[in-house]
Amino acid sequence: MEILSESGIQDSTQHLNTKKNIDVNNNVKNASIKNTNNATTTVDKGIDDYERDTDVSEELSSAKLMELLLPDGSFPGSNSNKSNFFIAYSNNALSAWVKQRSPGCAAASVAGAWNALGGLKRQDKGARTMDDNINVLIQIQKDRVNNTRGRIERLLGNLNIEPVLDAVKKVLKEKHDGKFIGGENKATSASKKLMKDTFKKVVFESFQLEGDDEKTYVYANPVFQILREDMEDPEEVKRRKQEKVEARKQQEALLAEQIMEGGNPFETKSNIGQDPDFTIQPFQSSTNSNTNGNSMAKITSASENELNNDSDAIPRRTEEDEEQPIIVETTVKVKTKKISWVKEFSELFNRMGGLRKLERKRPSTAAFGNWGITSQVNWISSESLGLMDLRCSMFMGKRVRGSKLRCPLSTMDKEEDIYMQWLQLRAMFTRDDTILLSHHKNHYALIYAIREWTETVSVENEQQQQETSKEGEENAMTNVPIPPTTKVHVRQVLTARKGQRPSAWIDWKELRSTYIGWAGYKLMTIQRSSKQPSKAEWEQYVNDVLNKHDVQEEKEVVEADATSSTNTTSIVNDDDDAMKENNDQQQQQFQHK
Repeated sequence: MEILSESGIQDSTQHLNTKKNIDVNNNVKNASIKNTNNATTTVDKGIDDYERDTDVSEELSSAKLMELLLPDGSFPGSNSNKSNFFIAYSNNALSAWVKQRSPGCAAASVAGAWNALGGLKRQDKGARTMDDNINVLIQIQKDRVNNTRGRIERLLGNLNIEPVLDAVKKVLKEKHDGKFIGGENKATSASKKLMKDTFKKVVFESFQLEGDDEKTYVYANPVFQILREDMEDPEEVKRRKQEKVEARKQQEALLAEQIMEGGNPFETKSNIGQDPDFTIQPFQSSTNSNTNGNSMAKITSASENELNNDSDAIPRRTEEDEEQPIIVETTVKVKTKKISWVKEFSELFNRMGGLRKLERKRPSTAAFGNWGITSQVNWISSESLGLMDLRCSMFMGKRVRGSKLRCPLSTMDKEEDIYMQWLQLRAMFTRDDTILLSHHKNHYALIYAIREWTETVSVENEQQQQETSKEGEENAMTNVPIPPTTKVHVRQVLTARKGQRPSAWIDWKELRSTYIGWAGYKLMTIQRSSKQPSKAEWEQYVNDVLNKHDVQEEKEVVEADATSSTNTTSIVNDDDDAMKENNDQQQQQFQHK
């Protein structure tokens, strides 16, 4: 904990190398203080419509840093209505976050966490960028696509499903305005429902010639034949639904007609669609009850006599039989689970779409949830060859059954519980080996700072006015006019709503309600279990790992170019031979003439 005075602010901001906690209890004089009742303050909007950071520099001067971190850009003074002011910020995170050039927040946020935990600034060697982590996600998604495709092909008896994929792509392109799986943007990207409906339509696509009793399917590949055996024709399903609707309408019409004719609807309702002579007899409780009771008594009596009778119907076991086990023959029905091909292929299409979105000019990580953050952390941690051992875990979120959260949240929490949760967030944020990453409102971003204070504000609502009315009456007796006021506790975190630039102070109540609103929204921790690497270790890592990786990539590019040039030479040679043959034919025709 470091307490700063007004004269020490400027000097302390010059060497921000670790997380610092500043606790000020109204001991800082400030000439100009503005009253801020808004709990959520946006410092720098600078984000365009498709979720990327602007070209403004990431570096902050001391003045800009104070303007970003402090309410009204300055510490609360003795004349301020703020007291018990506290702020903690991560200089490592502020120096390490990287720009987000497209809707790739899941990649950019993890890159910033890697840099911060490694003690790297964004321009240092070994620091990661958004594109570095996009490449990691591409490899992860390729593995998922291959695994899903491999599972489907094994279920189909190791048949190749490429004909099915080609047919779906063809229909999407020709009949749905050039859409394709993943797309280049939202306008050209096929939705999940469209891909699913197109798949079912392609499998049963057929035609019927005049004079033919049976229809002929367009695709006769063995893969399509197997799929048709286990799937239902969507046209047939649609036809059955229409028949049910028509039958229901007919029943309602007949019922309405019977009612209009003055009949009993309870008698005629069961007759609809059945034999017109069939009628329901009225229930007679007085006569039928005795008859039924007597018959049941006879049946029960007969059953008891048969059980008590010493006959061969129920053989008795002897002493020799007692030594032999009783063998009971039973029939077990084995339930075979039917494969849902629509579900299997829909999962494959969704994963293919997620891979295509990563390969766009402006890559998108929309297909990745919290598992994508964990997978990235595990990947880059193993790729570092022991330099940094990182792990990602879910720290705070909605309390649901089976979830492993260190700090579960609930709508039933009391004020004391909410305050203790805030203290847990503070304690985790101030750890040197931890970076907090928040998933809020369809966005991933780091937590850069936290702050809180107690503020005296005027009473505005009627309830608080009633609570202070007695106090006002007492003050009126002494002729001292004191306006009604109350104290509120303000708790905020600094993060980003779009992009990665630290730009928005979000109130703790708002952030907490976001986490409770959906189980997918979480506050995650990325922790380093080893010590922070030194500069010498980073230099060795860059030389031994990254440089070799770059050399290997250059070698692969050269080999790819050589293969491409060989293919081009072959094509050119083929074109030369064709041209030569054409010239020989023309010369022979000229000589003949």
